[in-house]
Formats: sequence, C-alpha cells, structure tokens
Amino acid sequence: MDHKSILIIKRGALGDLLAGTAGIFALRRRYPTAYICLLSDHLAFKICPQGTIVDEIIDEKAFLKTKLGYIKLLSTIRSRRFDLIINMRWVSEVSGLLTILGGSKYTAGAGPWWLRKLYNFAPSKTKEEANCHEYLLNLRIVQSAGLPKQNPQLFIHISNADKLWATQYFENSKLDGSNTLILTPIASTPLKAWPQDRFVNIAKRFIEEFGKNILVTYSPQDEAHAVDIVKLIGRGATLAPQTTVNQLAALLANVKLCLCNNSGVMHVAYAVGTPVVCINTSIGWAPYGDWNVGVTQLPDQLDHYNNRRLSNHQTHELLKRITLERVWEALAAMWKSINADQQ
Repeated sequence: MDHKSILIIKRGALGDLLAGTAGIFALRRRYPTAYICLLSDHLAFKICPQGTIVDEIIDEKAFLKTKLGYIKLLSTIRSRRFDLIINMRWVSEVSGLLTILGGSKYTAGAGPWWLRKLYNFAPSKTKEEANCHEYLLNLRIVQSAGLPKQNPQLFIHISNADKLWATQYFENSKLDGSNTLILTPIASTPLKAWPQDRFVNIAKRFIEEFGKNILVTYSPQDEAHAVDIVKLIGRGATLAPQTTVNQLAALLANVKLCLCNNSGVMHVAYAVGTPVVCINTSIGWAPYGDWNVGVTQLPDQLDHYNNRRLSNHQTHELLKRITLERVWEALAAMWKSINADQQ
C-alpha cells in the first residue's frame, strides 16, 4: 500500500508531541515521498517545522476561535482527500471523529473499543497497554497500518542558528560541555517535581566529588525558582539563559548527561541522544533506551494506577519517597560509565 498523502492528528504538551514524533518519523522513513500533514498546535512548528519530517502543519487552534470551528476544520480535512488519516491521540474522542469523518479511504488509531472498530487499522487492545511506554503506543498505531516494528526514534529540529547559539554560549560562559551536567529541577507543576532541597544536595555532591559544572535550565515561568536553586548550590552552578525548546535541545546536545524530573526535558534529551537520569513515577513515561536511567517509585497498586491516571498529589507523594541516596547512586554510576566509555 503506497500512500501519497497522510494526515496525522497529534497535539499536546512538549512530552506528548515529542513522543508522537516516534510514529511520525517512522512514517516518513516508510513513505519518503508522501505528503505528510500534521494537525497540531503552535508547539509543533518548533519541534518539527514544515519541511522537516512533515510537509505541512495545520494549526488546530486557528480553527477553534469560532463556534463553528470544528465544522470548518472537518470541512478542510475532507477537502484535502488524504489517502490515510492517523489519530495519535489515544484519549480524544473528538480527534477520533475527525479521523473517521475526514473522508479518507484508510484510517488508523486507538482509544476506546468503539473507536477501534470504526478505524481500518487499530492495534489490538491488551492488558499491558495501560502501562506500555508512550513512544511505543504511538508506534503501535502506525505499525497497525502496515509499518514494520522498530525502535522509537524521536525528532526535534535544531537549526544551524540554534547550534551556533549553543556553541557561542559555551564559549562565552567558559563552560566545557564535556564537563557539564545539565540539571532541570523544574516540572510542569511543583507537585511533579522532586523536592528542591534534594536537587540542591545532589548538585553540591556532584560538584564536590567530580569537580564538574552544573548548568541549570528551566522554563520561562520558573526562572525565579531556578535562580534560587543556583544560589543555594553556590560554586560550580550556572544559571542558563532563557531558551526556546530548540535552543534547549542544542544545549543538551553539547553535554554528557542530564538530570531532571519526568518532564519534557527528558524527551528532548532522548531526541538528541544525550543520556538522562530521570526521577520518575511511571512505566508509560519512563526514560527510554538502554543508556538512560529512571530512578522510579511506582504506585503500590500498579494494576490499578499508572502515570496516565495518577493525580498530581499522588505523583507528589511518590516523589517524596525517592531518597537522595537512590538518585545519587544512579547519577554517579552513570557519570562514571559515560567517562569510562569515552576513555
């Protein structure tokens, strides 16, 4: 089956979109000459701009400014006559209906049982699906449409300007990326972040025992919090400038290791091939890849709870059970292993 035009529906936060690039990248490799269109939002223009692994991005929010937004959006999709529409939004019934009613000959997706029955292609529902890794969930959808099984490869665009910016930053700040650990103690909400004092203690111990640098990155709304952490760490810690997600990717590509919460930064690090130690409370969003480590505290009832259902307060309580010593053991072992491999 040779699809000439494909529409992919995928939107969400940074981690959601980056996880979705596993399926998009697989489609691009399978159909190198196909016209691939992505229905998403403004963040997609930064992660995979038009002309990279997708040819076009339709901004969903641009249609939703009026009451008839979804009707106009559906009309636009139908007018394009895509060969294949793939819904990568597992829990969105609206996205499922856009897929089914989009006028395509072939459709693929997952989600509730009744939606799966309406698609032409859908992965079989299994008991393990609730705790399947998010990268693999997206791949399972495109594999149901005929793509071969493969390991997930994420994508984030780093322009030449972003690469130059990162190079000049390290030169001007007199930081050596090969001797620098990126620390991102921020999460989408403070309840999803490991306690601040533990990050500070870990950073101090890393600087003291290894004599290396700490570069603290953050999202714009968390700058004040990051400033406080750098002050508490003291000597050896540097506050990164405010960055775009693409500049963050360029910084990560220049260092040996990243320590972070389970947040979008973890997925950016994976996309650029930088090892990560992540403080984690799930299977579905754990660090992926043999070279990455998750210091994980899972719920006691894993059959009934996973990271897609945990409340922020449940996540917060699990994070408090992850001790300083557990994280230190993982971080120190990873740093030693990286340096041993490169000698």
